[in-house]
Amino acid sequence: MSDADRRDADYRQGAAVTVASDEELRALLRRPFDFGCRPAIERVDGERLRVEVIGTVSQLDELRRAGYGVIVQPEPAEPAEVGDGDRFAGGVVPHGFGTKGPQR
Repeated sequence: MSDADRRDADYRQGAAVTVASDEELRALLRRPFDFGCRPAIERVDGERLRVEVIGTVSQLDELRRAGYGVIVQPEPAEPAEVGDGDRFAGGVVPHGFGTKGPQR
């Protein structure tokens, strides 16, 4: 089952894409992916190259069909729920720079 079967095709996620040659890397870099500020290219196994991309699920599936090695990054954990207790003593919110405890 592909990632597109599990998610909306427009859902964006990160992945590591592995290519076999410099030519395949150049072709990948011409595709409409988000490579961050600049592509971080890493050589693996002495010959293959890996680059991190952000793309839609359908774009990543297209890369798989084209023969690229695609490893999708795991989903981030859900953020913790915010408690409903009183963070401040007696509901008084501190203002300003605050004060230090007793000076020695």
